[in-house]
Amino acid sequence: MNKNDELDLLFEKWREDETVEIFVDDGFTDPECYEKQNKHILYVLRDAHIVDKAIKNPSLRKDLRNPIAEGRTWNNVARWTMAWLDEITFDEVERISSAILENQLRRIGFMNLKKEAGGPEAKKISEYAKKHKEKIKEQISICNPDIIVACGTFDEIMCKVYNKDRKDFSVIGDMKYRTGCVEVNGKQIPVVDFYHPKYNKNNRKLFEDMKEIKRIFEEN
Repeated sequence: MNKNDELDLLFEKWREDETVEIFVDDGFTDPECYEKQNKHILYVLRDAHIVDKAIKNPSLRKDLRNPIAEGRTWNNVARWTMAWLDEITFDEVERISSAILENQLRRIGFMNLKKEAGGPEAKKISEYAKKHKEKIKEQISICNPDIIVACGTFDEIMCKVYNKDRKDFSVIGDMKYRTGCVEVNGKQIPVVDFYHPKYNKNNRKLFEDMKEIKRIFEEN
């Protein structure tokens, strides 16, 4: 049983416990590739935007197995992944092809806090995270990351899911990004507060910021 199989069992219970009009699964496009990486990165986003309600059992993991390299969201995730896992410059990743995008998404775990498709209203996502925190923690446990990149979800993860106090947060170096640790499978796992990948147009700056965060973490 791979990690997606484990997640499927969790999602089956999740659907039973909560009546959701459109439940969108997530996790991995390639669990075995994720396991082979020297650092296991889990990106936690907000929710999926499914506008066609006629789609039966929409699946983010299936959509991302054959991604099209357009738009900022997953292209930036691919860049940030290479910032963590490879020695590479922004000029080498400024253009993201579909092949590059597919390969990078195979290396990571990804999940939305809110499994019900819909608009990204902060209040709804915060309420959903609080209500379903035990299942969210179980999903994170199955993913078993070495680092969690919170893409616009830091406060929800830390405060709503793991009941952390803001005094437990620190600032990364002299940067504006916050960090804190949560316990996952008996280990203290760092959570990095970062942009949602589609909200900022300065892709170079975000890439360089992520490289600097990696450098600081490796030195500490």
